[in-house]
Amino acid sequence: MVAVGVLAYFNEKGIPVPNQIAVIGFSNWFMSQVITPKLSTVDQPSYEMGVVAFDLLLEEMICHKDNLLFKPRTVELATGIIERESTLRK
Repeated sequence: MVAVGVLAYFNEKGIPVPNQIAVIGFSNWFMSQVITPKLSTVDQPSYEMGVVAFDLLLEEMICHKDNLLFKPRTVELATGIIERESTLRK
């Protein structure tokens, strides 16, 4: 959402994006595609994040119920970059 505000500010001030400055956001929020210029963004796998979070929570609850030790861990999911009009291709 911050990147959308930044684009709006630059548009208001007449600063050309991406000719003078490039802007990229995070999370591929739906507004990224409807603002001008369309916002390049880092895409995160929101659905998969929810599935993994639920699985970990369920595992922890089962461990707690059965008096077992739950071992917290870090889960990394792949992200990607969606290039749109707000960045220059180099």
